[in-house]
Amino acid sequence: VYPFWSHLYPAARGKYIADCDGDDYWTDPEKIQKQYDFMEAHPECSMCHHDYFIKNMQTGNTTKPHSEPPRGYTAEELIGFDGKGYSIHTSTKLWRNIWLDASDEKRAWIMNFWGDHPTNVLMGTYGACGYVPGIKASVFCRQHESSSWTNMSRAEISRKEAEMHKRLYASLLVGDSPD
Repeated sequence: VYPFWSHLYPAARGKYIADCDGDDYWTDPEKIQKQYDFMEAHPECSMCHHDYFIKNMQTGNTTKPHSEPPRGYTAEELIGFDGKGYSIHTSTKLWRNIWLDASDEKRAWIMNFWGDHPTNVLMGTYGACGYVPGIKASVFCRQHESSSWTNMSRAEISRKEAEMHKRLYASLLVGDSPD
């Protein structure tokens, strides 16, 4: 089991959680405050995000993640999130700590949906995702052209995404998600 979801996040006692993977970095010293202020003003949002760049560590080049601009997402868009276009990178998120009031049953249900992309889908079951302008872009450091996901064929990625979505939808439809 992914240690953040099994140990770290459930132990967190703050109202919000923000991640930054070890090789990525934040560039705005006001990032957390700006996102906190946004979340306090938007109770309909389960998380928010901001802009980021991708830095190729082999070449040193920095690029935008996609040609489309970043934006917010409705809860329905998050639940159906396909990760295409301008995605929501880990280092840009601030999300409500869903463990604070979760029952043991709810915690067990949440444990089925760990990882960057599944977090986006899972948070859609709690609300929308707002885009917060005015935060200096975080930097996603790509160590090489492949990763655990980009190393796979498009068909394998689609299959894994479909499996995760099926588990989430099935649990929502049959009521395995305690409220």
